[in-house]
Amino acid sequence: MCTLRDYNSDLQHAVNKKIHLTQNSFGYMLVNMSMIHDYIESLNIQGGTRYRSDCPSCGHKNSFAAFNDGMNIIFKCFHADCNVKGRLRVRLSADPPPLRTRNRYEESDKSLDSFHIPDTFVDISRSAVAMRYMKDVNVFDAYSHRTVRLMYDQRLNRAVFLIRDGSKTVDAVGRTLADVKPKWYRYGKSKQLFTAGDARDAVLVEDCASAASVSHLMTGVAMLGTSLLKEHIVQLKKFDTVYVALDKDATKLGLKTVQTLKPHLNVRMLILEDDLKNMEKEKLNEFIRRKTD
Repeated sequence: MCTLRDYNSDLQHAVNKKIHLTQNSFGYMLVNMSMIHDYIESLNIQGGTRYRSDCPSCGHKNSFAAFNDGMNIIFKCFHADCNVKGRLRVRLSADPPPLRTRNRYEESDKSLDSFHIPDTFVDISRSAVAMRYMKDVNVFDAYSHRTVRLMYDQRLNRAVFLIRDGSKTVDAVGRTLADVKPKWYRYGKSKQLFTAGDARDAVLVEDCASAASVSHLMTGVAMLGTSLLKEHIVQLKKFDTVYVALDKDATKLGLKTVQTLKPHLNVRMLILEDDLKNMEKEKLNEFIRRKTD
């Protein structure tokens, strides 16, 4: 049993050594904060995910929680007798570029010439959540047939669609796999549209997942939330017909896009009954056939 004198001595020692003093049902115990950090790092908590366990300090059942927000791991024991809490900087080989907002997407401040695939990108098959996301939005077939190149950002917990210009990767767009913002994150600053497929007709959609989901029928092209630039018009001129198919909440943008493209190429507008990436394959095939015949 710990005496008051022992407790006071231990408390002073904790202050001097900058270590935590906590209490559990077995009495007082000293826990070095670096031990807490080592424990958290050993968990390998991915960005945007939470972890719950028994507290490594006080030992109370299921009282310790940690959350990786992409920059820090925030941790705390919720037991009344435990004062363990804080944040731990996520250790990475390289920090991502600074962000700036553009519409629903965010971009880094990298130029086209300086874009390199970040060290935090790994094969998408290493994330079960990312693989499930691909199947949920009907992208898995395009991935399997190598129509699109996908990776997983293990730091930001995002499914990443690589943007290609011929054989060169010039940019990337990541879709969050957790309940965090922004929903889409653009890693570079290229003016290259995301494309999936090599058909002579194209469907112009808003996001990469929708573009990939229709790539077995036509070339899917994603606007990525930006207004059309003159560089985009040049890229779209190679197609025989471009069908503008934006989400229902972007009808005005769709009409504006059609008007912008009309002087330069053959363009038509598709009124969507549902988000293309959410349609079952047979329904999607029938919809595209009926609307483009």
